[in-house]
Amino acid sequence: MPSCRRAVGSSIAALMIGIAAAPPAVAVTAEEIVAKNVEARGGAAALAALQSLRRSGRLVLPGRSTLITVSDLRERPGRVREEVTFQGLTQIRAFDGSKAWQVEPFQGRKDPAMMTDDDAKPMRLSADLDGAWVDAKAKGHTLEYLGTEEVDLWQAAGRVLAGDVVAPCDVPGFDRAAMDGYAVGGSETFGAEPYSPLDFEIVGDAYPARPFAGKVE
Repeated sequence: MPSCRRAVGSSIAALMIGIAAAPPAVAVTAEEIVAKNVEARGGAAALAALQSLRRSGRLVLPGRSTLITVSDLRERPGRVREEVTFQGLTQIRAFDGSKAWQVEPFQGRKDPAMMTDDDAKPMRLSADLDGAWVDAKAKGHTLEYLGTEEVDLWQAAGRVLAGDVVAPCDVPGFDRAAMDGYAVGGSETFGAEPYSPLDFEIVGDAYPARPFAGKVE
């Protein structure tokens, strides 16, 4: 295992936001990048079959009894509804494919009001479930591949990797499981030592909102 006291990372980033690019050593076109993006999301048929997308979440601030809930619904053709609820008040922003309106109770405005075209532009762009880069020409957009550039790690936020970034040494410098943790029967671990490890059979996985359905015995 190579030793390393200090690692300086850099990121090779593509200039096309939101699109996964190929390694910089291979010449690519904007159309090829879009094709790879569509394939990575299940293919053109799967995207076309997607009619709506709903996302929701909540923010809890411990010790302050604060709960904020957020919901986001996007439907074809180009409709959006966003809601944020806090202390019994709900902020609503909606776009019907042509016009956008909002209810801003946190600013004392509880009646619906039309949004300006500039304020509605982000909603209009995000209403496209496929992404503006898919069938860009038919949507009136122009795509151009601008190449790649190498930047310092602190400048890489918000960029898309165009190639693998590999550390020159292992971080951390010891063997570690790739999972958050393992559930095992405590009695089965007796006798395990760094130089005398025990092998266990993986019988299942647990994910957020989808717990393991079996039983660890």
